[in-house]
Amino acid sequence: MASLYPMQSCHECEAEAAGRCPSCNNPLCMEHFARHAHTPCARHLAQHHDEYLCYVCGANVVPEQWSTAVFAHYVDEHKCFGCNRYICDTHTQRRDEQVKIVQDGLRGHRYHLTARSCELCAPLRPAGGLIGVGWWAAGVATLALTGWFLIHG
Repeated sequence: MASLYPMQSCHECEAEAAGRCPSCNNPLCMEHFARHAHTPCARHLAQHHDEYLCYVCGANVVPEQWSTAVFAHYVDEHKCFGCNRYICDTHTQRRDEQVKIVQDGLRGHRYHLTARSCELCAPLRPAGGLIGVGWWAAGVATLALTGWFLIHG
């Protein structure tokens, strides 16, 4: 009997897809889920290899992703959560794992995302790191200036 909901096939090999790549959003099997194992992301990694450097020491970092089961996928961008810059293992001050559950048709997938923090952003993590503190400062400045113009305007 044919299935009412057809299974998606891998973008690379036509096998049953295990999940979607977080970068290129293509459905991929477990074998091709790694970034270096499927065409769009492998090409991007090769063309932009000089951009994947730790901002502190300049060491090469390579974003990683892999699958351990059809429903469990692990993604480590090697980027700081707070400032969005690439960071190596040596200069990662704090590492947390966030689990994101994504519904794909009738199946669900767990994406385990590694959230790293550099030395500057680790103490500012509750506020969103350096970028979050910048947004908070802009909001406070906007409120202060609006209040000042309303009072003196």
